[in-house]
Amino acid sequence: MTSTLIMLLVEDGKLELNNLLSEFYPEFPNADEITIEHLLVHRSGLFNFIDDPAYNDWRTEHKTRDELLEILADHEPVFNPDEKMGYSNTNYMLLTFIAEDVSGQTFGDLLEQQIAVPIGLEYTYLGEGATIKYPEAYSYEFDGGWQQSTVTHMSIPLGAGGIVSTPFDVVHFTRALFNGELLNDHSLEAMTTLIDNAGMGLFHYSYYDKSGYGHTGAIDDFRTNLAMYPQDDLYIAITANSLSYPINDILKTLLDAWHGNDFSIPDFTTITLSEEHLRQFIGKYSSEDLHMNISLWVEDEILMAQANGQEPIPLDAESETRFRFDEAGLVFDFSEQDPEPTSFTLIQAGQQFFFEIID
Repeated sequence: MTSTLIMLLVEDGKLELNNLLSEFYPEFPNADEITIEHLLVHRSGLFNFIDDPAYNDWRTEHKTRDELLEILADHEPVFNPDEKMGYSNTNYMLLTFIAEDVSGQTFGDLLEQQIAVPIGLEYTYLGEGATIKYPEAYSYEFDGGWQQSTVTHMSIPLGAGGIVSTPFDVVHFTRALFNGELLNDHSLEAMTTLIDNAGMGLFHYSYYDKSGYGHTGAIDDFRTNLAMYPQDDLYIAITANSLSYPINDILKTLLDAWHGNDFSIPDFTTITLSEEHLRQFIGKYSSEDLHMNISLWVEDEILMAQANGQEPIPLDAESETRFRFDEAGLVFDFSEQDPEPTSFTLIQAGQQFFFEIID
């Protein structure tokens, strides 16, 4: 939606894709080399501000535009402009401010007047504050039980993640976009021209031999996925305020169902195993296929796993020898080992990798 608003401003002659960032915010590194187009397609090289460890310390606080600009500019670039594609929320924060600068309107008003009202989106608007208001929903994280997540103050993400909507509205928006109800053909072609699989506010998606566009999203513990296949007039939007299962797997199942292909609904049944039983799987395992080590241990009667350089994850038992981590679609299979388990097969996205105990 943010990239659509930018392209509408281009059509109105208020902005050009080759305008330089230095025309608006010269204090940013490489501002005299970064164009509006670079921001749209994530080729600016600007640091993604949410990757700063300090981000979680202040994301719940109200921030003014000046405060945000100071934070955004206070990082060295991660690569030179147009060198490659690197996703950065900083790009779309700057596009939010630039849209306001050239239009003389707030971003929320632009969203309402240029998109929501013309095509009849009932529940699409720019979020406000850090309070969830009916009929909005809080998001939740799972840590041994569902817990309400901390709410990011909506003065921060703006056009990079602060838009509130529903799956119905998102589908209605994307269908209107590709049916020419918002942009002219030239603007839509510019948006959907892919470089390194990235366009303006969208990315290349594929389903077998079909090619389309899409985008995932995450803020707090909200998760979204959008798939667009205009040639089939097919638009799928998924939103969740809590999720412990791969959202891409949900999308794949929906695509299978729509195309009449075989699909299966996952079985989330788990069993409880004794700590004594779980302890037989403890150890460090290595795979020549992945050049990776995974350590397994027992904590609070739960089998834990941790790959080198990654966070530990809890495994659910679906049998005495088979464990899974649904959020990443991982399965650890110790089947057919007697008497002591010394290896397992890691299964993810249909691929299998053999791990053998080394310690």
